[in-house]
Parts: sequence; C-alpha cells; structure tokens
Amino acid sequence: METRFLLPHRAKTMGWLIFIPSLLLGVIQFFSTYEPKWLDAEVPALFYTDWLLADKGERFLFFTLIQNNLADEICALLLLIGGLLLVFAREVHEDEMIMKIRLESMLWSARVNGIVILFCIIFIYDITFYYVMVLNLFLLFFLFIGRFEWALRSLRRESE
Repeated sequence: METRFLLPHRAKTMGWLIFIPSLLLGVIQFFSTYEPKWLDAEVPALFYTDWLLADKGERFLFFTLIQNNLADEICALLLLIGGLLLVFAREVHEDEMIMKIRLESMLWSARVNGIVILFCIIFIYDITFYYVMVLNLFLLFFLFIGRFEWALRSLRRESE
C-alpha cells in the first residue's frame, strides 16, 4: 500500500525525543514566569501591538524590530515539530487497518477539538480565553497521538 504523505518510521522515535521534553518544558513555562535572560533577543515582528504607545496615537507597529524572550517560541516550535513527526510517522507495518485507525483517530480528534473550542467560546472569557487558545494550538496533536496510540494498542491486544 502506498503511503506518500507519511514519513519513515524512524521519524516517530525522533518525534518522541523532541515531543516529550518540549511538552515538559512547555508545561513548566506555562505555569511559571521563568524566562532565561540568554534567550532575550531583538527579533523582527510583522505586526506588533504596543499598548504603551497608545497614548501617543501609535497603537500598531508593522515590520519592526522588538525585544522578546524566545523561550516560548522555541518551546512551541519544538512541540510543533515533535507533534508533526509523531502524527506523520509511518508505523513499522503500515497496512489498510493502520490507515483506517489513523483516519478515524484524526476525525475523532478534530471532532473533540471542535467541541472543546465551542465550549471555550461560550464559557471562557478575557485573558483566560487567550491561554486556552494557546493550549488549543497543540490540542489536536495531543488528542490524535493519544487516540491513535490507544487504538493501536487495542488492535495489537485483540490480535494476540
């Protein structure tokens, strides 16, 4: 069976090696204010809102350089890369049943993610909504990986 859009199986190992540490770092960073000073840098920003300039009539800045700590961006990029590697890595024995489980897991995670977003739009407000949406960036990966691995284990347990 042809699987054009899947990565080699070794990408799964690399995905776990990137995903787990970046998930732990992300959780630590999300619940603390720690930002290493050595990650402070001047970075290009396509769009930036500076509320301190609002009293001078300037609210939005386009194509500018800003001071930023890169800890959260690095963590998010690593989490995204690890998640993509896990989601798109081929299994050792990829067949039609695995592809069916993969598709069902993706549809299930998209459905659950949509329900979570709907719930959050209705019941969560202000800055808390922002935090929930940041977490939601990765929720589809978390749900898919959890559901897919659970379904694979169930299939292997049934076949034994």
